[in-house]
Amino acid sequence: LCFQALVEFTFDIDPAAVFITEVIGGGEFGDVCKGGLKRSMLGGGIANSIFDNEIDVVAIKTLKPGSSAKAKADFLLEASIMGQFAHQNVIRLIGVVTRSEPVMIVTEFMSNGSLDHFLRGKDARGEELGWPRIVDMLRGIAAGMKYLTDKGYVHRDLAARNVLVDAELNCKIADFGLSRGVDDSAEQEYTTNGGKIPVRWTSPEAITHRKFTAASDVWSFGVLVWEVCSFGERPYWDWTNQKVISEIMLGYRLPAPMDCPVALHRLMLWCWRLDRHERPTFAQILAILEKYTRNPDLVHVDNVAFTAGRHATSTVNINSNSFAQPTGSPGGPMLSNVLPSSLPTLDEFMRSLSMTHCIEKLNKEGIYTVTDLARRNHLDMLAIGLISEEYQRIRSALVQLQGTRTLTRAPDTATLPVRSATIRPTRHDDGFFV
Repeated sequence: LCFQALVEFTFDIDPAAVFITEVIGGGEFGDVCKGGLKRSMLGGGIANSIFDNEIDVVAIKTLKPGSSAKAKADFLLEASIMGQFAHQNVIRLIGVVTRSEPVMIVTEFMSNGSLDHFLRGKDARGEELGWPRIVDMLRGIAAGMKYLTDKGYVHRDLAARNVLVDAELNCKIADFGLSRGVDDSAEQEYTTNGGKIPVRWTSPEAITHRKFTAASDVWSFGVLVWEVCSFGERPYWDWTNQKVISEIMLGYRLPAPMDCPVALHRLMLWCWRLDRHERPTFAQILAILEKYTRNPDLVHVDNVAFTAGRHATSTVNINSNSFAQPTGSPGGPMLSNVLPSSLPTLDEFMRSLSMTHCIEKLNKEGIYTVTDLARRNHLDMLAIGLISEEYQRIRSALVQLQGTRTLTRAPDTATLPVRSATIRPTRHDDGFFV
């Protein structure tokens, strides 16, 4: 921790001025609480400049007493970062308590809590929010992210759980525990050698190379838009983290949530371009959402033009094929109904791949021969319970068989229905890949 940054960008609050009223959650370092601030004990100077109104209800993050020096440094690093920001869509730091235990970070209190819980509550109660309001909330988040990007920061953990909602439904970006300033190179990237990564919200290059940029935050924003449009659904449902990674690398992208305006899903797909240089900037995203805010009907139109690409000089149509489902997404049968006339048994074939553990799964789905197997597609294999790596091994082996044996066209047979991947899970992992 840079002690100078802590001194420069935070206000050290007298411990006697802070009190906790209730615990409202838990964090990596300790409890998250609702509490109060005795303004009469704050004194003048910096304290007076913090309070624009008569504020006394605050949110308090606490550090577990007895935590190590490193944990304390990591905890206060977030405060030193937050203290540098002043934007209506970024959570406001009030100050820190360092002269007694527990050490605290004190921020403004957001009465509607995290965005994901807010949306799930609305959904559970059957309360309408309306697309104009949703678009305006997304616009606010984009404005906050543009501000952070312009300040030279990557968030690295942008998700609905890390956006807070106030009483007027304004959204503010929070949780800067993973945020870092980027270097001054042309690429403006931050590289990390370890730590947890929120896989479901993280771009492919950040997962594989641990390189974080504004473009990786844009990918995360696309997932956040999907969360909002699905009213708090979990991205990629109950898939394992390894499966999420495999499918993304193969080109799979989340489908449009039910009743999602088509223009918003097109925006998501733009944010999820594999080449990070082809993704929009937050300035472009903000301009689009501001346009939708001024004219709410546009969000339901599939032909809105906007500038594409980080350095583009021309405009493209939001309905162009370049924003359709990426190539390589799960689709047709493995061999397009062209099969060898002489084949090994399914047991022999799977044994040659050291995949005998999959035979029982295949049999349960009516797959008893290699011919049956070749007629199935990627999504069929996922529904059965195989991961993409196993699918690729099977497909490669079938292609090899196709090249070494006499071919004959198999009769046309429709693939069996694929079980829906959109069933809400009752239980899931924590969404992080170490």
